[in-house]
Amino acid sequence: MGDKKEKHKSPSKMSRLTKRAEERKNIVAETLPQSHTVGQKLLLLAEGAAILFLLGCGVTSMTSGHVYLADGFFLAATILFLWRCPWPELSRKQGFIAVVACVFIVCIGISGNHYLNYYSSNSKTKSVAKQKIPPTTAELEEHLREQLHFLRWSCQYFDQGREIEAKRIASALHILFVDTEESPSLLSQMRLRDEIQFRNTGYDEAPGNLLTYTGLVGLHFSKGQWSYVPMFQTFSEGIPQGRIVPFETWWHMIIIDDHKGMAFTRESLVKAVAEQDGGVEVASGLDPAYVELARKKGGGWQTGGKTIPAIELHSIREIAWEVMDAINRQYPQYLKEEGAM
Repeated sequence: MGDKKEKHKSPSKMSRLTKRAEERKNIVAETLPQSHTVGQKLLLLAEGAAILFLLGCGVTSMTSGHVYLADGFFLAATILFLWRCPWPELSRKQGFIAVVACVFIVCIGISGNHYLNYYSSNSKTKSVAKQKIPPTTAELEEHLREQLHFLRWSCQYFDQGREIEAKRIASALHILFVDTEESPSLLSQMRLRDEIQFRNTGYDEAPGNLLTYTGLVGLHFSKGQWSYVPMFQTFSEGIPQGRIVPFETWWHMIIIDDHKGMAFTRESLVKAVAEQDGGVEVASGLDPAYVELARKKGGGWQTGGKTIPAIELHSIREIAWEVMDAINRQYPQYLKEEGAM
């Protein structure tokens, strides 16, 4: 391999470069002040202190929730810095870095200011929402009287032939008995739900029964048609029948069962009618078992070649009778006025 030739700059070229560099140094030296006086130094310190003061005011306003005032302090600090910065003494690179840093700090300050305000306002909203004031005992007792009043009048309308009132009945039963994640039931808040003893008016299912069990309703024949009726309407001479049981037993007892997967307790039937079928709300989708019960096969009985309808509504009416019977026996003071059960 041959020796590489070293390239050397000519003396004339080197002298020209050195001369040009000295000229640039002299130009910069002429534009820069040779020294700062005491007054100038004090002025620079005052300006720096003013910038820090404005930034401090911005941070204080930000933490105090004064959003737009904080923005004003941050912008004022930025403008003062850009105006009083000794740009001639900075190189281009240093000046660019100073501008970018200044803009970045202001953007972070303003965006952080608004984020902190949004977060704190949401936290305050949530804390206010959590600080709910519970109703007084007197208010709860008045609510119970009102719900029993609604229940009684809906029962009267139902007995006059307005079967859709069963959905209002389900709504009142839902308020009285159903605990939700948002709130316990009315009777739970009053600590009465587990104290009340209920009469189970449903008949016992016969051993080996293969037909659909419908414990709370009977069949009635009128004008050539069969229809369901609440069980209390079949009592001989109006004498209540059925054994007295605790709430948990009564609430979770099976009252409808087709022995093919469609089974309902008082709890599940009340919740289905109230939460899905218009009692409290109309669900965007119905439970398949409830569709079978309320829309298709019902209780399995037919008249005139068609399924006898409204078994779920008549069952709800019977549950309401059992509730009014229990309240009338144990807590009659909550019944505002006499009426049908």
